[in-house]
Parts: sequence; C-alpha cells; structure tokens
Amino acid sequence: MAMAVVSSAVKVLGDLLVQEATSLYGVTEQVEHLQTELRLMQSYLHDADKRQDEDEAVRVWVSEIREAAYKAEDVVESFGLKIASRRKGGIQNTLKRCACIIDEAADLHEVGTEIEAIKTKISNLTRSLQTYGIKPKNEREGSSSTQRHWRQSFAHVVEDFTIGLDQDIEILVPQLVNITEENYGIVSIFGMGGLGKTTLARKVFHHTRIRRHFGNFAWAHVSQQCRRRDVWEGILFELISPSQEQRREIKELRDEEVAYKLYQVQLNNKCFVIIDDIWTIETWDSLRPAFPVGQKVGSKMLLTTRNKEVAQHVDPNGFLCEPHYLTEDEGWELLKKKAFPEKHDSDFEINKDMEKLGREIVKKCASLPLAIVVIGALLAIKQPTPNDWNMVHENISLYLRGCKGHSEVSKVLALSYNELPYQLKPCFLHLSQFPEDFEIPTKKLIRMWIAEGIVSPMQLEGEETLEDVAHRYLGELLNRCMIQVGARGPTRRVKTCHLHDLMRDLCLLKADEEDFVKIIHLEDRNKQCWIHRPKKKEWISGKLESAIGNLIHLRYLSLDCNNVTNVPSSIGNLRCLQTLILKNVWSQPILSNVIWKMEQLRHLYLPYRDEDKPISRGKLRLGNLRELQTLDFFRTSDCDIKDLTKFTNLKKLGIKLESFEEFVEVLRSSRVTFNSLCSLNCLFNFSNVEETDLRILLWGCPHLYKLYLNGGTIVKLPEYHHFPQNLTKLTLVSSGLEEDPMPTLEKLPNLSILRLQWFVFKGKKMVCSSKGFPQLKSLVLYSLENWEEWCVGEEAMSSLCQLVVDGCWKLKMVPVGLRFITTLQELQIGRMPEEFENRLRGGEDLYKVKHVPSIIYKGYYRGNKMVCSLKGFPQLKSLVRKRLDNLEEWCVTEEAMPSLCQLVIDYCQKLKMVLDGLRFLTTLRELQIVWMPAHFDNRLRGANEGGGGEDLYEVQHVPSIIFKKWTILLKVIS
Repeated sequence: MAMAVVSSAVKVLGDLLVQEATSLYGVTEQVEHLQTELRLMQSYLHDADKRQDEDEAVRVWVSEIREAAYKAEDVVESFGLKIASRRKGGIQNTLKRCACIIDEAADLHEVGTEIEAIKTKISNLTRSLQTYGIKPKNEREGSSSTQRHWRQSFAHVVEDFTIGLDQDIEILVPQLVNITEENYGIVSIFGMGGLGKTTLARKVFHHTRIRRHFGNFAWAHVSQQCRRRDVWEGILFELISPSQEQRREIKELRDEEVAYKLYQVQLNNKCFVIIDDIWTIETWDSLRPAFPVGQKVGSKMLLTTRNKEVAQHVDPNGFLCEPHYLTEDEGWELLKKKAFPEKHDSDFEINKDMEKLGREIVKKCASLPLAIVVIGALLAIKQPTPNDWNMVHENISLYLRGCKGHSEVSKVLALSYNELPYQLKPCFLHLSQFPEDFEIPTKKLIRMWIAEGIVSPMQLEGEETLEDVAHRYLGELLNRCMIQVGARGPTRRVKTCHLHDLMRDLCLLKADEEDFVKIIHLEDRNKQCWIHRPKKKEWISGKLESAIGNLIHLRYLSLDCNNVTNVPSSIGNLRCLQTLILKNVWSQPILSNVIWKMEQLRHLYLPYRDEDKPISRGKLRLGNLRELQTLDFFRTSDCDIKDLTKFTNLKKLGIKLESFEEFVEVLRSSRVTFNSLCSLNCLFNFSNVEETDLRILLWGCPHLYKLYLNGGTIVKLPEYHHFPQNLTKLTLVSSGLEEDPMPTLEKLPNLSILRLQWFVFKGKKMVCSSKGFPQLKSLVLYSLENWEEWCVGEEAMSSLCQLVVDGCWKLKMVPVGLRFITTLQELQIGRMPEEFENRLRGGEDLYKVKHVPSIIYKGYYRGNKMVCSLKGFPQLKSLVRKRLDNLEEWCVTEEAMPSLCQLVIDYCQKLKMVLDGLRFLTTLRELQIVWMPAHFDNRLRGANEGGGGEDLYEVQHVPSIIFKKWTILLKVIS
C-alpha cells in the first residue's frame, strides 16, 4: 500500500513540475530532489510492504513513509495553487500581485523549509530500511514477466462455479412453488458467514421454475444497521416498478402506510421476496408488519441469516435449510475449478502431490466455500507446481495458527489481500467507504479511482486511457474474487459490484490499519460522508457552506441529492476538482459563473432545470474546461454551444437543444468532428418542429457507440451506412418516423441494444428481415400507439436475450418468428390489451414463446371508474394519475384526501372531466394537467383565453394550475 502512495506522490510532483512550472519557480530544484528521494524509496518498498505484517518496526517505518509522501504531495500542490491564483492576468490581479510580492517571498521560504524537512525525513527512513536489511528492487523488476503473467491470466471471464448446492436447490424450489397445507410458511437459510447462504439464495432466485411460477420479484440486503423504511421501499419499488411520480408519492407516505401497501401487493400478487442477511430477532420484528406471514397466499419469502434462532423465530411453521459444509471431495473439486479455470472437463486430473497439497489447503479453509474460492483464485495466478502450491499452503498454516472460527476465514482472506500487486491494493481499500451490501456502480467507481489518483498515467500500457486501466483493475479484482459481480447490463457488461460481508470486514480492517479512509457518521443519515485523504466529498445535504472552497485538494464533489439549497461561489477555488456532480440538486439554486476556473475537470454533470428556470445569471462560461470527457445536461439556453468545439477530449455528451439547426451550424461553420465522442444523449425542444436531418449529426460524431435521441422530427432515417459502424446502443424517442425503421437499423453490424419509445413510429407495420440484427441482445418497444403488425424472419435477431413490449395498444399478436429465437431468455409484456396477453398465457400464441425461460406480465388498472371514499387517504400529500387509458369517471367524497397538496392528471385520454368533488380538497396547492384532450382542458379554463369552463368551480380555490403538453426530460448518460 505504501508503494502505491509513494508512486502517486512521485507522479503528482512530476505533474506539478510541468503544469505549475511558473508557480513553482524558486523551489523547482528542491521539488525535483524530493521526487528523486521518493523514487529511491520506491525501490525499497516492494520488500518493506511484504514484511510489515511480520515486523512492528518495519510497519512503523512504512506508516511514516506513507505520511511523508502524503505531506510532500499536499505541501507542493498547496503552494502551487496559492501562487498560481495570484498570478492570473488582468489589471486588478496585476495590482494585487504587486502588493503580494512580500507575502509570496515568505511563502517561498516557508515551503522551501517544509520540503527540506520532508526530504530529510525520507532520506533517514531510507537509511533505516537499508540498515534493517530491506532489499531494493527496481521498477523494471517490479513489472516483470511474472507481473505480466497474472495480468494475462485474467483476460477471460471467470465462470461462476458452484459445488455442493444441487441437493439444497432440489429441496428448496419445491418448498417455494408447491403451496400446500404443510409448506405455506417462510423458507429460511441459516449458517455461518462464508458458508454459501447468499449464493444458494441467488441460485434459487434465478431458478427456471421460480421465474415461471412467480410474477413479481424482489431482493433486499439487510445490513447490521437495518433501516426498515429503506428495506420496505426497496422491496416495494422492485415489485411494482413505480414511475418517478409514484416513487415520490411513496416517499411521502408514513411508515405504516408503506408497510400496508407492500403487504397488499404481496397479498394480491404472486410475489417472491428474498431478504438476505438478517442479523437479529429485533430486526425481523421491525420488518414483519409488511409481510403476510402465516397466510396462505400466492406470495413466498425466503430469508438468510447467520443465526438459527432468528430463522426459528421468523416463522414457527416455516422451512429451515442449513447448507452443509463442503466435503473434502466437494472442496477439492471447487478449489480445482477455481485454480484451473481454463479446464472445463470435470474429469480433469493433476498429479498426486498437487492433489495432496490441494486437499490440505481445503482443510485449512475449514471447508468454507468463500475461503476456498478466494484461495483458488490466488492459486490460479501461481505457477501450477508443487513448490508454488506448497508456499500458499505454508502461508495459510502461518495465518491460521492458534485461531478459531470466524478469524480463520479473515486471515485466509488477508492472505489474498497481501498477494495483491501494489497498484491494486488502494483500489480494493477504496471500497471500504461504501456501506454494507451496497451495489457499487462501476462507472462511478472508476471515476473516483481516477479523480483520487488511485489510477495514474504511470500505469498506462500502450494506447490505454486511464479509464481503460481502471476497467482492467476492476476486472482483476473480480477475477481474484476480491469483489463480486452485482448487476449486468443486457450485453452482460458489469454494471455494479459489491463486497462479500467477510471481504468487507477485511477491507475495513486494512483501510484502518493503513490510515487510508476515515468514515464520518453524522446525525442525519442523508449527511453521511466518506473522506479519503479528503479528496472526495459526497452526498452533502442542506446549506452548503462557503468554507467548502477551502478544500483545495478536492478531486471529486457530488451534490447528487435533493436537499442542497445553495451552491456557493467559493467552489470556484476547487482548481484540482476532476468530477463535479450537480445533476439532482432539485432546489434549483442559481449557480455562480465560476465553473470555468476548474480547468482540471474531466466529468461535469450540470443540474436539471425546469424549462423556465436558468442555471445562472447569463450564460455559463465553460470554454476553459479543455480536459472534459463527460458533460451532461448542457442546455444551449444556458451555455454557449460554440464552447463544444473546444472540448476535444469529450467522450460523453448530454445536450438539450433549443434548435437542431444551431448544432448543425456549429458542425458546419467550424468543421468540427467529435472524434472522441462515444456517447450522445440529445433532447430537442418539443416546441420546435423543424425537420431533423441526422446525417450531419452522424457525420460529426463518427465514433459513437451510444446514441439517445429524444424529440425532433425525423421523417425518415438515413441509410444504414451513415450510422457509426461501432454503434452498439440506440434509443429513439418521439421521432415521428413515417417509414418502418427496422430495414435500416437491422443492418447495423454491432447494434446490441435498441429502444423505440413514445410515438417514435407513426406507421402500422414493422418487419425484421431474415438475418437482420445479428448482434442485438435487447429490444424495447414502448408506447408505439399506431403499431398493429410485426413480422420477424426466421433467422432474425439470432442473439436476442431480452424483449420488452409495453403500451403498444393496437399490436394484435407477437410474431411467429419469435419461436425461432432460441437465445431469448426474458419476455416482458406491460400495459397490453387483455386479448393480447390471453393469446400468450395459454392461448393460440403460446407456442411462439413457450421456449422462453422468463415471461413477465406487468399489469395496470383497466377499469373505467375510481372512487375515493369518505375519510380515505387521510395523510396523502401527492397523487399522480398517469396513463389510465380506460378511466372515464373519478369521484371524490367530501372528506376524502383531507391533506392532499398536489394532484397530477397525466394522459388519461378517456377521462371526461376533472374529478367530481375536487372542490372539497381545500388543502390542494397545485393541480397539473398533462397531455389531456382539448375538451378536458377547455372544461377547466374555457375555450377562449380569459374565460372559464363548466368545471372551473371545482378548481378555482387552487393557487397553482399548470397545463402541460407532454414534456419529456433528458435521460441521464448511462
């Protein structure tokens, strides 16, 4: 770990010598000497890092080296930033500069003294290591063929091997799907950590019989610090897949109302819920009110716990399962598969000496699957010789000597940490900042690693970028089983990862030992933050103090929450910032025009805004940000579109255009080609109906692999050869295409994800030809309201895994060609007519989809009348009625919804009039009418401006009435 810190300091000092050459004038020679001392120290740290666990003196020296490297980096960077800020151009700054010459001389003397003190300390520490027998090792040896070997050996994807679970699965699945008098209770899996409870639960969760039997699924991880509201909401959101409006509505409910809603969902549907890792009886008792325990319903629950007493308490009539410890043969089989992942033959054998050592290793792992998997991954990067295996075996014996129980596993896992190359150790320790059972978005993780200097240009190989290096490191940690895959995208790319409980314990222990991270727990759970040498600050809420501008070393700042009330101008002082996230600051404060000062910014997420609310006073200046790679929610009404021509490194762009023509003009006039741009999310102004010629846009972005277009008027798609050849993901929303897009799109050779949504196609028939879409993995067809017929050729979409058909009201049936798509794993049917669904569920279309393992039906209210009864919804604050296509009548009695503040009626096309009884809702402050028929609007506000319709008396007491015509927000870059 110290090796990584010193390497980072050497790199930072080198960067500062180049970037801040003028500012460091006067101490340049001292900084260069300091850099030399650190490089000399590096050669000794390979050996010192390995020996610090064995020797207290070495451990103390390594700790002092680490602190000295940190201080060297901060002292020089602080001085450079201070001097640079004084030397900015302009008359005012020139006058200030003249007045500050004496102060600068004092600063120069002070920093020179500090650098000399650090250099002396590092030199003394180096001599101490030499005296103690620590041996030097040059950098070339450190990245020798052995280092390259472990990199190459992890180039392939590790298979998810499991041994010894089949018998448990065969017992558990019938307990869940065969509801009888004897087995309607909760199923519990219990056992010690690392035994495979969660792995077994996951196998059951994805089992074919389970997926076919149940219609709704949810998985909840419960940490030791369980917050029941979070658990309830998480399960409810997974079961009902609510819209953003529904989520906000649920957030407003009281705890008992959320519990009741979740209870009713399980009572009325066939739900399968897994609650993973319940620690105490008290935790379960707090969660229990939301679950129909002991009732004979179609829903089932499975939970895992380390405590048998908890499992017995949860449901006295439930079924208990304790996974067995692996037998020696099972353990050896698992170890063999992990140690030799390239050998898939179950009969693969190795020589008797190796087998004997392997079986001894299994015994030392206490037959725990997790320990065996981790050690197996470690053996996979060793030479397959008795000598190398014996070294691992002897180290395990050393780690486990005199230890019992849980500590044995911890020390086995510690061995895996100690074997990590120095550049991977800080990547692993960085994970300690995330909460227990947290699914870590891999993109976010990679941005953090880069911003905080954990991944640096010194580690580049060939044409790699920093992002490439970070992805490689992530893959190596996954392959070594230090972290686990969470969610995958439709193309099987890893989207989230997480730490196993035991591995997280190790991570926290090592991070504390290495003084790597400090976790600060504030009283407000929304204000919890994690600081690593404070270069990152995140999840801040409330009033943001101007003192944040004093954190001049900050690299990563996220205000991605809804409680921040201001963004002070002092953030302009954060000149080292590389990532700034403002996207979900829903209070919509006006930004000071200071972002241009952050010249090292690589990722900028501007705040979302309502149409009529500007980001700042005047257009934001962004032209200085030459290092930008990600720019999201760039609105041409708030920013100068010509600044885009200066972002030559831009890879991801989310843009809201007032006019497509203005973008075209930039491309034409400056002859700009965005050669680095990989992902473009483009939202057009819906009030502008100009026809959009995509050819110019595609010409200007030749290397796109993700394209999202929302709005515009695209009568016809360009020919397929105009599209980037590497395009893998395409989303078209509300484009108004008059011609079938499939004949063009099916020719794109690498397209793997296609989403057609919301009036994208005006026609009635789409055809997917034979052999079209050769690489397509996921197809989403959403709200294509005129679409009636779909033809699919016999060899079309030969790689398709996921198909979603939702809200396509006039589509008569699924195509016959689906039966030829043998790769299809999941079919989702949502908001479709009853006759359409009936043809699939057991009717004449069943033969087309019977080979699909998972078919999910997402229902909605199909009735034509709703009634809110007397004293109903006593605490309801916000109510959204959206896309209830059959709803014609809605009645509210006099004392219903007495606390309602906001009401949204959105796209209920058959609703004849505003609800009868709205006049009784005296607390109502806001009424939104969104995309409703003209006759509905006119009943409220009258056909003529300034008039009033026959329903005006129902709403005249409401302070704010908003009429909207279909506003669609820009999707976040993903």
